[in-house]
Amino acid sequence: MSQAEFDKTAEDAKHLKTEPADDEILFTYSHYEQGTVGDTNTEQPRLLDFKGKAKWDAWNQLKRTSREDAMKASNNKVEDLKKKNFSQEIPITRIGYLEGQRCREEDSVSSNLQEIIQAAEAVHEMSEKDTTLHFGDKGQLKPL
Repeated sequence: MSQAEFDKTAEDAKHLKTEPADDEILFTYSHYEQGTVGDTNTEQPRLLDFKGKAKWDAWNQLKRTSREDAMKASNNKVEDLKKKNFSQEIPITRIGYLEGQRCREEDSVSSNLQEIIQAAEAVHEMSEKDTTLHFGDKGQLKPL
């Protein structure tokens, strides 16, 4: 892995859409430090510095890990986080009929780009034609 790739991935980690979990942050932090600095070179933080101690402990656990291995692990984790951020579920409203009654219900669907584009186009068409749409058997939008 080149230094330029590693630096780009580190920059990408700063622009994730959602905040990663604490364990994910510690993982990327510790592997980033190991990949750039090497083994811990600072004193262990004081007992009441919980955040500093957690970061130092996570980094210190990587002692003797090669910089290349740490860079690869950090890169892989950030790529996973980017995919996770892209595929977060987002709520959309679907309109349809249930036993003859019009209903609106909140649905969580994967934010697959193609699905979003199709849904936006269908809603746009619906607003122009004043047509009510529903989800078909395979999740596609269809006029009623």
